[in-house]
Amino acid sequence: MGAIPPPPPATLHHARVERLLPVWAAAQCAVGLALVAWPTLSETAHAPVYTLVGVFLVVHASLLLSTAFAESPLARRALKTVGKHVINSGVGFYGLVTFSRFLHLEALDFVDGLQSGLPTTARELIKDWVMGFSIDSLMNTIEAFQWPWKLLLNAGWPVAAMALAACYLPYTMANRFLPDLAKLVSAKDAKDAKDSDKSDVGSAD
Repeated sequence: MGAIPPPPPATLHHARVERLLPVWAAAQCAVGLALVAWPTLSETAHAPVYTLVGVFLVVHASLLLSTAFAESPLARRALKTVGKHVINSGVGFYGLVTFSRFLHLEALDFVDGLQSGLPTTARELIKDWVMGFSIDSLMNTIEAFQWPWKLLLNAGWPVAAMALAACYLPYTMANRFLPDLAKLVSAKDAKDAKDSDKSDVGSAD
């Protein structure tokens, strides 16, 4: 019997990246949380920029961590859910930043609701349930879609460029080393997801 040929270099490289994913995700999450916390610890003129970049890094790190445990049904479901939300937010890098911004705005509203007291929060939740949608979430969605213009207007070109680079660098690195993660938020994946949803509806009928 002939010797079994060694796996191609690309396969070995992919395996090494997968082994390092938890460390990568943890380090990126730590940096993101530090950026989110920094404006509360020190006065800075660009607090919204720190927050925008920090929240993005945390959300992206959660995707990396889910990819590392993609064999788990819970992780696969989380990736699929986030992918759909990103696609609905604009696809690709823009969609992922938009989704991150929306999550941050929703979290701020939730904290404000808790500070207002449990009865007030309960009334708001009941009102949203009766109406079938949340006005605050709708406003947060509109606000989240506007992040490029808000970033540019509030921070200016140099700071905005550095913020975009800080977000885009880990995003493009992950897409290069993890093609499955790249397809999750790609335009082609968005089309496939819509076609799949249509076929599911058709089969249900």
